[in-house]
Amino acid sequence: MVTGKQLATYRERVDVPDSKFAIDANGKQIRYLKIPVSSNKALKNIEFIKGEDFSIPLIFAVTVESSGGPASWKNPLLLPEV
Repeated sequence: MVTGKQLATYRERVDVPDSKFAIDANGKQIRYLKIPVSSNKALKNIEFIKGEDFSIPLIFAVTVESSGGPASWKNPLLLPEV
């Protein structure tokens, strides 16, 4: 993902071409981004890695769709205990 293309600051509404404005959160913005995967290979993991820039990435939710539905899931998502 690229700042200015899919990502924008959360501090104010700034439109970028490859994501959509979703929610106004008291003057801050939350954007919606969809990344389609067009491969027959299994998706094994997703990593969110911050670059060495001034950005402050905030991720509120991630949804992964399976073409085969829950019955096709081999490994359930493991979340750390809170």
